[in-house]
Amino acid sequence: MKRFFQLLIVFAAFTTLSAAEKEIVAYVNGDPVYKSASCTLEECFYSGIDRVLLLQEFEARQLTMADSLVDERVKLAIDNDYNGDEKAFYASLKSQNISIEQFWNQHRESMIIQVMRQLTDMLHKDDPSKPSYDKLLKSLRDRANIEYRSEDLRKMSDDG
Repeated sequence: MKRFFQLLIVFAAFTTLSAAEKEIVAYVNGDPVYKSASCTLEECFYSGIDRVLLLQEFEARQLTMADSLVDERVKLAIDNDYNGDEKAFYASLKSQNISIEQFWNQHRESMIIQVMRQLTDMLHKDDPSKPSYDKLLKSLRDRANIEYRSEDLRKMSDDG
């Protein structure tokens, strides 16, 4: 079972497509970045790269996310989105071609991204010389090995 506002948009886009239906737009340090039908190429590209970088940084720092926290988040999603009706929840997953494991992993990744943002900002809020969330992302992007899947993406990256 390994592995915020803008990133949440991409997370929501991923919940509607199976892995086979997602187009890989880039690789970041070997991990794929996907584009889905529900976001623009640019949104998916930048948010997807940041998502992959933050997940990789979480693992590189050997941080952990307790399974019980993710379980609680999934239960809360079922309670809030499906009024606790597990049958409706599973029917929705099936209609979206998503397994419970994929749903669980998506929530785990979303939680990790939130933790990385909050942790970075919280630890350095009183010291502007220390890395903020935005500085962390820039540093991660600068060090990343990004393999673009098309010339359009390479140009977009050069422009950004």
